[in-house]
Amino acid sequence: MSDKSSKATIDRIRQYLEERAGRDELFAAAYAKEGKSVEECFRYILTEARKRGTAVCMTDEEVFGMAVHYYDEDDIKVPKEAPAARVETAGNPGTVKEAAPAQEKKEGKDKKAQVAKKANKPSKQGKKEYHEPYVQLSLFD
Repeated sequence: MSDKSSKATIDRIRQYLEERAGRDELFAAAYAKEGKSVEECFRYILTEARKRGTAVCMTDEEVFGMAVHYYDEDDIKVPKEAPAARVETAGNPGTVKEAAPAQEKKEGKDKKAQVAKKANKPSKQGKKEYHEPYVQLSLFD
């Protein structure tokens, strides 16, 4: 893991975790646990991503959520070696932010609309194919 992008990603995760520990006393206690490190946390995230497939794209929120989960749980087993992976980060690695819940909800609706629009597009061969639009029902709306 001597890759420059891996180091930048580890630094970005560390920055987020330190900021979160500064705001959240409960997490600060979990973050201070002995035997846990950001490098091991990064290996855990890579291992979990590898379980999803060989070409995985994850949002910052997913990565940070896995990092918090790693520190919250005591019984997580992390391999000594990280799986072979190429890590790419988008945006400015110096800024760490959490998405606002309202923004996430709006982005989710936009994504559903895009999926529905793509599903009803005719194929490139000129044949019209109809697909049912993807709709996910929510018990909380």
